[in-house]
Amino acid sequence: MPLWRIDSWVFYRPTASLRRFASSGNRPSTYGGSQAGIVLRRALSRDDHRAFLYTRLTATPAQPRQSELAIGIGGKPLPDVPLQMQAEMRVFDQGGQTEARPALAAVAELPATQLPLGGTATGYLQSGYVGGGYATAFIDGHLRVEREVATTSTARLFVGGGVWGGVQRGAGRLDIGPSVAVNWDTGPVPLRLALDYRLKLAGDADPPDGVAVTLSAGF
Repeated sequence: MPLWRIDSWVFYRPTASLRRFASSGNRPSTYGGSQAGIVLRRALSRDDHRAFLYTRLTATPAQPRQSELAIGIGGKPLPDVPLQMQAEMRVFDQGGQTEARPALAAVAELPATQLPLGGTATGYLQSGYVGGGYATAFIDGHLRVEREVATTSTARLFVGGGVWGGVQRGAGRLDIGPSVAVNWDTGPVPLRLALDYRLKLAGDADPPDGVAVTLSAGF
């Protein structure tokens, strides 16, 4: 197993309309908006049942702009169970105001699982607690089901759908919708571009229904 791993992503989703803000007089809560991030992991051994150190940097372009740097340690308590436990310290900045926020989380991943008719399911579920001035428990996750419909020498095309959701103090939502994605697996850095249309089933957080685009890479 490699000792180092890097994962990065850019996620775009249009924000709330000015009409909604003007009519209500209050800025709605936001959950699941545009974000860019990168995670660097360093395993402490080469076996599957291993601890790892990591650092993560995320930033959101929406107003008010936010950024967060996290440094932590994680590991799998049981080698055959896809569950990770993580403990980290986050340094959160919003509008020039900085706060240190400790966090604990349990992350369960659903590895690619074959379904009937050539489908594949992937997903994750995580829950935890973040301290600091706006301390909150949280839970979020997604489940995606897709099928490969075309392939070339350099790319694969998938169609399917997904469910995305999460809740924390003051904000929560549950979305569902169709998805199309392209994987480029043959280059030095595997890439994935996904285009979703997400419909809100529950919750009152922004962004509203609409397109969501994710470009991700990992190696």
